[in-house]
Amino acid sequence: MRRYRMLSLVMIMVLSGCVMFTSRATKSGVEESPLMDNQTATVQEYLTGARKLQEEGQFPEAIAILQKVLTQDPENQTAISMIQESKKILQILQEQQHSYKNSLKKIRKKNSERLSLFRNEYQRLETALSQEKEKKENLDKTLAFSKALYEAGIALADHDFEKAKKFTRKAMMIFPDSKEASAMWVKVAKSEEEWRMIEKIKEAKQAQSKKDRFISRTKQPVKSERVAAGNGKTEKSSSRRRGKGDAVSQSGKGKKDHFEDRIQKQSQGDMETILRRQMIFANLPLALEQPVKADFLEEQSLIVFRKLISEYEKEMKEGSILSFNEKEFRDYREGVAEAYFSIGKYYELKKNPEDALQYFSGITSQFSNSKFFPAACYHSGLIYLTKKEPKKAYEAFEKVIDFPSLPQNENAGRNGLILPFDEMQLESYKEMAQIHRDEKNYQSALKLYRGLREKSHQDSSVIDEMDLLIADTQMEMGKPEIAYDLYASLIKKGVKCRQYEKARFNRTLALIRLNRFTEARVELEDIMNGDRLNAYKMDAAYRYGQTYYAEGNHSKAIVLLQKALNESPDYKNKVQYLIYLADAYAQSALADSALSVYQQIIDKYEDSSVVPQALYESAKLLYGQCRYKESKDKLSALNKMAPDSVYAKEGGYLLGDIYLAQEKYDSAEKQYHAAYLENPEGFSAFMSNYKRIQCFKKMGKNTLLLKYFSDLIPNNDMKKPLIMSLPEKERSLYLKYFYKIIFEYGDLLMQLKKYSEAIVYFTRVAEEYPLGEDSSWSRYLIGKCYELNGEKEKAIVQYQSIVEKGGEGFWVDQARFDSNNLAWSRQFQKQAISVGGKYAEGTGN
Repeated sequence: MRRYRMLSLVMIMVLSGCVMFTSRATKSGVEESPLMDNQTATVQEYLTGARKLQEEGQFPEAIAILQKVLTQDPENQTAISMIQESKKILQILQEQQHSYKNSLKKIRKKNSERLSLFRNEYQRLETALSQEKEKKENLDKTLAFSKALYEAGIALADHDFEKAKKFTRKAMMIFPDSKEASAMWVKVAKSEEEWRMIEKIKEAKQAQSKKDRFISRTKQPVKSERVAAGNGKTEKSSSRRRGKGDAVSQSGKGKKDHFEDRIQKQSQGDMETILRRQMIFANLPLALEQPVKADFLEEQSLIVFRKLISEYEKEMKEGSILSFNEKEFRDYREGVAEAYFSIGKYYELKKNPEDALQYFSGITSQFSNSKFFPAACYHSGLIYLTKKEPKKAYEAFEKVIDFPSLPQNENAGRNGLILPFDEMQLESYKEMAQIHRDEKNYQSALKLYRGLREKSHQDSSVIDEMDLLIADTQMEMGKPEIAYDLYASLIKKGVKCRQYEKARFNRTLALIRLNRFTEARVELEDIMNGDRLNAYKMDAAYRYGQTYYAEGNHSKAIVLLQKALNESPDYKNKVQYLIYLADAYAQSALADSALSVYQQIIDKYEDSSVVPQALYESAKLLYGQCRYKESKDKLSALNKMAPDSVYAKEGGYLLGDIYLAQEKYDSAEKQYHAAYLENPEGFSAFMSNYKRIQCFKKMGKNTLLLKYFSDLIPNNDMKKPLIMSLPEKERSLYLKYFYKIIFEYGDLLMQLKKYSEAIVYFTRVAEEYPLGEDSSWSRYLIGKCYELNGEKEKAIVQYQSIVEKGGEGFWVDQARFDSNNLAWSRQFQKQAISVGGKYAEGTGN
């Protein structure tokens, strides 16, 4: 019952509350109606916006707005239906999107398969096209080869041996290993030899028959007087008059009849044989060119020439030469001069320079007016160049230039034994200019080229050649922009200009030097894809890879250089590009690949000038891999091969680095000192000073180190103006170790408790090189020196200056800590003094 009573009471209270709420709502209905209108307007606005979003296809955004409507009006059926509608559409869209994705995947897969088929077909067609092109090229070559051999055969039948040789050479250039071309060359040479022999024998027989007729008419010799050489006495001798047909030959056969009699007697043969041998074998270039019986011909030629020279020297000594008339005497001397020259030329071809020079000097010392004199000087100059004696070579070439011009029909020698005189002078000028270029005396070289250009008498071929050489010299002088303009002017003349192809290629080198790599690659591609007979196609392929190497794109350079090496393995200058390839591998952190390429250079190109570089770079890479024994072996080989090269001198410093890495400090210090004495210039030499300091420190030799610093610091200060004039990148490296050495000196003085002196050097580092890595450390050590020297006030000021400059770092934090310690220590001391009086003051110190 009690429970029912309580429930009734609660019900009554609830009903009374509802009545009160209803009455209040009725009273306040006029005031609350505007609020309801605002809510309705907001809901309507949301619904309108949501519908607009649905129309635009933005269903997730519409659903978000409709959710707001439901927060204000949970029973709003419009919003609920719109949400359901949006969700259905979204579901449909998702299903469609999934369907589209599947369809797209199928299409992509199908297209990928088709593309693969197309690529395979394209590759097959490209391969077929390449094969057809190759077949066409081979057919063209074969046709040109057959045509050349046909023309050579026609010329041979007409006894036009020069033309036959020309076409045979052309055939050999097309197929160098062709047995047919080689056989034709031998056939032409043999036919020419036989033809000349027949002609010489005919001439000799005619001359002998004329002489026999003359002798038969003259039964008794006519006596004549001549003055004996040196004593003025008169003696009788047989007249040595010559018949009309007994003319002086160019081989030196302009002697009197008694000389021919002596040759006949000494040779124990008939006159016809002697004359035939003289006429055939005196023509040394013909003898040297023949592939048949070459050794026999050379031997017989040298016998005749030496016999002629010895007879001449004998007659000069006896004075019998005075019996010659002026013309006979001149012709006789010319024949002897040619004999000297022919033997000298023989030894030159046989690579016996000393004997060649001996015979050439026989001309220059005895026959200064001979037409063989400039040829002897010119070939002497070439020999001196091979012997690396440029000064003597220059003097020899000068004699060629100073020699009076010869008439065009008086060319000394036959069958291409020597160059025509004008061409020989031109080549002498060029060789002299090249000597100046080798010695980096570029202005003198340019003066010679320009002078020769002015003397060319408007000969366009000489002018073009000189312009090209001037441009090349400008390149060597480090003026690629001037060289570029000169090359461009030659290129404008077109393909008729003989220097067109070389100027075009060299212009790409100028572009590379000017760092205009993209332009260089465009021109190199034109050369590579242009005329297949272009002499610079292989050069262009290698240079193309070099542009990426110079640009710093080492991975691309590796690909292109390797491709060029694979396609043109016989390229004459490829060893230089192997160096580029090896360095590109090294720069790409592919040390083993780089070492492999360097080893290839060392093994296959032992006579190349780049082998010392390959040995040095190999040693550096091996050092970087901690393979110290192998690195030392490379340096040892380098010292044996090229002890005076720049790489051997750099290798001395690398050997010091090896000892230092092996903690052999005494050996390292001695090696650095020896290397410095050998080569005191360059960054390695400068760096070795710092490394020697580390060696002395490791060995604890402070006394020696102090003496070393006393000499080194003033010496380095003298070099500082030169360091400041260097390019920025190089200058920064030098300055880094310049101030590290100064810092090390300050550190040593501080260890030796010479604080005042140490402060001087730490101050230099901090003030003169504020951006250096040791600058903050130096400023801190200045404060520490003051502190250790008992100058605590100065130490606090120094520490606080470091803190006030701001920044973060170990030495700033350390300065803050030490400054606080000293400040608290000073405050504590003041308090102790104030409390303890004189006693405390006395103990505070």
